[in-house]
Amino acid sequence: MHLKKKQIITGAGARVNIPAKNKVLLALEDQTAMPYGMFFETFRPKVKVTNEFDTEVTQFDIIVIANGHKYVKTFSGTLGKDESTLVDFGELDADFTGNYYIKIYGFENINNSDNTGNLIIDLSNEDNFSAHKGIHLNRKAFSKAEFTFEEEVENCALDMSENDNFRVVQYPYQKIGANDSKGAVTFTLLKSREVEGKEATLLFGEAELSILADATLSYYYAYSDGTFGGTAPTIMVAASEDDGLNWQEIKMISALETNIGSSEKSFVPTTDEYIKETVSLKDYFGKDILLKLSVIPGTDGNALWIDQVEIDGVYDNVGIITTDTEQLNFGLVSIGSSSEKSISIINSGSADLNISSISLIDEEGVFEMLNANDLTSIQAGESTDLQIRCTPLTDDLYVSTVKIKSNDPTNPVISLYLVGEGEGNSVASEFIANSSLKIMPNPVETSANLVYSYAGTNAVSVDYTLVDVIGKTVLNIGSAWITKGQNSLKFDVSNLSVGKYFLVITANNIAVQQVPLIIEK
Repeated sequence: MHLKKKQIITGAGARVNIPAKNKVLLALEDQTAMPYGMFFETFRPKVKVTNEFDTEVTQFDIIVIANGHKYVKTFSGTLGKDESTLVDFGELDADFTGNYYIKIYGFENINNSDNTGNLIIDLSNEDNFSAHKGIHLNRKAFSKAEFTFEEEVENCALDMSENDNFRVVQYPYQKIGANDSKGAVTFTLLKSREVEGKEATLLFGEAELSILADATLSYYYAYSDGTFGGTAPTIMVAASEDDGLNWQEIKMISALETNIGSSEKSFVPTTDEYIKETVSLKDYFGKDILLKLSVIPGTDGNALWIDQVEIDGVYDNVGIITTDTEQLNFGLVSIGSSSEKSISIINSGSADLNISSISLIDEEGVFEMLNANDLTSIQAGESTDLQIRCTPLTDDLYVSTVKIKSNDPTNPVISLYLVGEGEGNSVASEFIANSSLKIMPNPVETSANLVYSYAGTNAVSVDYTLVDVIGKTVLNIGSAWITKGQNSLKFDVSNLSVGKYFLVITANNIAVQQVPLIIEK
């Protein structure tokens, strides 16, 4: 290991007298009332700010950090000495799950302090910081689910209210979990940690067992006493039907030692040292519940590991989405005209199919959904039609996607594909079929002449544009009527740079011809 030499910096501190007119001291009093329980959709940060010094405050920022999401609220006004103001963030989305940590702090940008060189902000006062933490879960978070702990896990929380001597461990280069996984949860059993009899809990929810018959919860564990001679830890699975207020024990086991280990170092299992346990949840069919898996340490020991917690079963009493086609093909549609077709959405399940959203991905704006907002629910065994309109802009082939989100647990998002092709109208088609043309001279230096013959019976109005090799227009030449017989057009290119270009001829907004042109000087 190579270490850089560094200077050793020493110094002595002394209090500096700050002129009162340059000093600002604000105090923050948190008045946020966090929602009770584990299920809420919003939270509302609210703080009272008091100016505790003589300097008048006209501006400051309060910051809220909620599990990585940052919110800023700016106060603008006048706040004299001992005056207070209430900063209310309003309702903010609680889009975090599991263990949450919300930090509210001040102050930034006081009196536009970034541009005020002589303003001294006194933040030594500890009244400028507040925090809230807890567990937040989603309603109907999952039915079937697997928690492997190799990366961040949603809808799972570490409930450390009674025992905080456990953590998720992830080893990028070592298989420490079950079935060759590289992550697991380790629980300390050491007597010195004073953890005997104290639950260390993994909390899961909300499990939607209302649609999962013959449900089971399975998990893998590895355990070592480490020659301490303590009593074995127990592992308990429990359920709550009232949002965690009361719990019913489903199954408790006494852990079997899978490795003797030692008392000299922490036990880290290999992937083949895990035992699988399966717990029946069939008595909770038709209910939505919270589940917890708790490790309760014995008198002493080294460590216990938990990995790959899985909830499984057979879907029942659900809506199942199917469609009569995966691709809706409009075929050829005349440019400027529209064609309408429909997709039949079918509920082949035994309960209502609730459609939460239908979205169209179409950057060109060729396709349009006509009745998507009316499709919200389909009864079991019934179907409904989604109507689509196709209006091509040019004679190109267009492909777009419709995404449908529903409460089908096996297929919550389906994609349907739309195809349509623009067909040139009669005027453009006639020009294409009955004209031949060339540019003379080509290459050209200053002035070019487009010469062509037209054999059609109907006159055609066309536009002429010169574009470069990347399609950028460099010269708008103009418009003309093309009649039967010989036609010509002269245009000046003396102001253009040397290079390759294309003369584009457009009829009825359709590019019908593209002729290469070389400019030389």
